[in-house]
Amino acid sequence: MGHELFGRDSETARLDLLVSSVPDRGEALLLRGGAGFGKSALLDYAADCAQGRGLRVLRAAGAESETDLAFAGLHQLLSPVMDRLDALVEGQRAAIARALGLSAERSSTDRFMISVAALNLLSEAAPVLVVVDDAQWLDPSSADVLRFIARRLADEQIGLLIAERSGYRDTFGVGELPELAVGPLSDAASARLLAAAVAVPLPASVRDRLLSEAAGNPLALTELHLGLSGAELSGAVPLSERPFWATRLTTLFIHRVQQLPPPSRALLLLAAADNSLRLDELLQAGEALDATAGDLEAAEAAGLAGVHEGALVFRHPLIRSAAYQSAPFVERQRAHRVLGDTLAADPDRSVLHRAAVATGKDEPTAAALVAVAERAQGRGGPAEAAAALARASALSPGKEAAAARQARAAEMARLSGRLLWARTLAEGVPADTADAQLRAQLAYTLAAIQNESGELVAAARTLLRAAPVTVDPPMAALMLSRAVFFAWNAADRPVLSEICDRLRQVEVSPWLSAAAVLDGKQVPPIQAPPEDLPAWLRLLVTYSAWIQGVRGWTASTATQMVAELRSSGSISELLVGLEVLAESEAELGRVESARLAADEGLRLSQDLGGDLHASIFRSIAAVQAARAGDRARAEHMARSAFAWAAARQIGGVVARATWALGLLELTGGDAQAAYHHLARLVSPTDVAAHPSIAARALADLAEAAVRADVARELPADLLASGTALSLRARALVTPGQGAFDLALEAAERAGAPFETARTRLAFGEWLRRERRSKEARPQLRAALDGFDVLGAAGWAERARSALRSVGESAPVHGSSLATLLTPQELQVATLAARGLSNKEIGAQLFLSPRTVGYHLYRLFPKLGIASRAELRNLDLLG
Repeated sequence: MGHELFGRDSETARLDLLVSSVPDRGEALLLRGGAGFGKSALLDYAADCAQGRGLRVLRAAGAESETDLAFAGLHQLLSPVMDRLDALVEGQRAAIARALGLSAERSSTDRFMISVAALNLLSEAAPVLVVVDDAQWLDPSSADVLRFIARRLADEQIGLLIAERSGYRDTFGVGELPELAVGPLSDAASARLLAAAVAVPLPASVRDRLLSEAAGNPLALTELHLGLSGAELSGAVPLSERPFWATRLTTLFIHRVQQLPPPSRALLLLAAADNSLRLDELLQAGEALDATAGDLEAAEAAGLAGVHEGALVFRHPLIRSAAYQSAPFVERQRAHRVLGDTLAADPDRSVLHRAAVATGKDEPTAAALVAVAERAQGRGGPAEAAAALARASALSPGKEAAAARQARAAEMARLSGRLLWARTLAEGVPADTADAQLRAQLAYTLAAIQNESGELVAAARTLLRAAPVTVDPPMAALMLSRAVFFAWNAADRPVLSEICDRLRQVEVSPWLSAAAVLDGKQVPPIQAPPEDLPAWLRLLVTYSAWIQGVRGWTASTATQMVAELRSSGSISELLVGLEVLAESEAELGRVESARLAADEGLRLSQDLGGDLHASIFRSIAAVQAARAGDRARAEHMARSAFAWAAARQIGGVVARATWALGLLELTGGDAQAAYHHLARLVSPTDVAAHPSIAARALADLAEAAVRADVARELPADLLASGTALSLRARALVTPGQGAFDLALEAAERAGAPFETARTRLAFGEWLRRERRSKEARPQLRAALDGFDVLGAAGWAERARSALRSVGESAPVHGSSLATLLTPQELQVATLAARGLSNKEIGAQLFLSPRTVGYHLYRLFPKLGIASRAELRNLDLLG
């Protein structure tokens, strides 16, 4: 392989393992190390190994000059496999085509859909090794896609190797990927490498000095001696006392660049200013600087750069930096101007070069940058759009134009997930801008940043202050409706009431009804929202109706909306839809579909890096698992949700997590521990206090209080609402035949199977305590049947034990088929049973067809079947 790999046995062994595993399972690995430590050589080694094993190798490299070009890195990577584009479903095909500039369509593209499309293209090319060098310079959109792909490799035949230089921003670090540290060579390996690199024998004093100063850095070991004279190498002249590696290597590269003839230096400067230049573009730009193809010879002879695959390639990134930084400012400006003219047919690259040398205020360049941003946004590159808009704002001579462009930059940065940058941009917009619409949009952006950072009350207040009630009522309704939702999740009643009072000034329905429900007001049952209502507001109305207790249309509307949002690729809204669906399906007793919605929401949240949504879905999953008696899952989900949300005072998440822990203890029979958790939901000063969630947990609280003999401590007004839950709570606190009859009738009328089974269990247990065993048996038997159907194992065991105590045997119910499968296997099996193809299933679940096939391969033996046709005869969701 060459001397660069001396002393890298452990690293190459790790790469061998990854490459050899690709045909069986995908894996990602990040190589991190300082400049010159040989990361690129290790990538070359892995690529050679992969090709030797028959794997396809796809490569890309980050470039400083392309960090503001959306999907520049992804374009490099996927260009060789674009012949597989027709294998993708239409939505994914259109998304990736727009992202890579293959489509003139200008509609906005969701980065999640682009990521899925990129993964599926790689899956079509599998088995494949993806190799990405200099990831610290990748454009943000390409980096986002690669992070997504790295999380989805387990069931693919894709290996992903990424090299990133330490000391730069951690594009892939901090736990995102498993890491392989590329550190200094050992003393023995360093000596071998130096001996191989130097053509003449070295005196011990010179050798030891070079080894000491290089400190195990392979690039230093192979380059430092080139800056020494023959007399210094022979030891006839003493070596300088100044450190070599700290200063000398960079100085050496600069010296070698400056030794070139001016035309050769000019070509290197052009290539350094835009290292995505094709050779023909480089030579065309070179003509303006009196340089020709013949002038490349000196650079190649000096070992600084060479022509490779139609481009001039620097032998090492430090040489590129030396070529650019050693040039005087005036020469760098001239190079960018020449490149701006040469690349006129590529407006994005051309404008970025013009902007690089713009000084002062420059409206033509600012306007051109806005056009760059619009194209980046249309292709699904919000981070690059933000960068272009921020630069446009700085160049804008008009105050209002500058403010508007910076506000848009903040929104694009937020959409890219870079919240700290987005906040800096948003807070930097002058507060005295005269445009009311702009102020409202900026508030909307800042509130979204605060919300996604977990600052829900601050987000609600930002929208409350800025909503233009008199100027733009529809915008005000939208802003205040979102503010209501933020305040409800935060469980801040004073802020919630203030927002709802303001919203009542905007006579827009059904938002008013939805806000009133979240504010705890009693209103007539909310009607199903019209389909032409904006998606987010339809979700808000549906969620509010579910909280109100409306069960007739909420689940079906949520199901319909989730299907629509999957097709459109609107992932942020899909997450809210899945939240509504998970909650409503659980209340209707559709346990498996509720679990699927929660698990999918959690998986998508993690794919997008959204901590808030992930904590919401963990808390929902915790309640589901507690109901099912799955202690390990319930505790894990509840505690992880609590840990993130409690520190940020997100009451909705903390309340659900606390409810789950209390419910879990109640299922296990520890009434004292259950009451400790559940009483927090109604303690006004506790972060877990949340009126709506406390209302849903009311009967659990009452049961825990009764069993712990502290029912007298319950506030009297808790039992006064007249809902099925409050009637069960009342029957538990003051039991009697009539009280339980009323509670049972209300539970059955509400169409809530879990609540009905819980009421029957409480009724049966009371009858048993009253020594009315014969009357208790049918209630307990019906409760057991209900829990078995719902998969509530802990509650089923409690009902079974109660039945045995009244003299009736109760055999253990067999597990449902669904419990044999993982959540994703169950989703795949359910869709396959409906007759969907692998490609259609993958499009719905944002998976590759290969992954779908892999899941089917694994689930057939679990279910004891041999074909897709047999799936249709199974009742998977109960």
